[in-house]
Amino acid sequence: MATHASWYAEPDPGNPRPLVDGVHGRGTQGELYALRPLPNEEIWVFRKAIDNSALMREADPEARRRCRQWIALTAAATVLAVLGLWPRVEQAVAGYRIEALRQEREMLLAELAALDAAEAKLLDPRRLQELARIQQFMDPAPPQIQHLNPDHRDELAYRAEGEPARPHR
Repeated sequence: MATHASWYAEPDPGNPRPLVDGVHGRGTQGELYALRPLPNEEIWVFRKAIDNSALMREADPEARRRCRQWIALTAAATVLAVLGLWPRVEQAVAGYRIEALRQEREMLLAELAALDAAEAKLLDPRRLQELARIQQFMDPAPPQIQHLNPDHRDELAYRAEGEPARPHR
């Protein structure tokens, strides 16, 4: 409900307001502090219930055409923006991949260095001699040694007589 000036004091249509110092006021002729009339005091606002539920909106073909144009324009702008930004995104992703591969390479090189150091420690001749002494290993006697390639041919292993030769790959 709208607020209006006549809410404060209901006007009396039969009795006009008395004058106070030449101005219409709310008080009597003798009041010094009477209020001047408020702006739009004479306007009355009524609320009328309107039922528009039976009304049907008429289709506007122009609005439908404009809507389709905006959809097409927005889709085209989006496609152009995506195509314009795609190389930048791929470049950033490739940079992240390269950096991850560099970190992985550094980690693998550090692991390789640690494994090389461990291998060198395990294959140290003094350590092997100590292990052989602890486990009581003995050198084989000469008849116990078998040579795989006695004729020093280019074959990888010795072939017994009658066995067919396999071609090299």
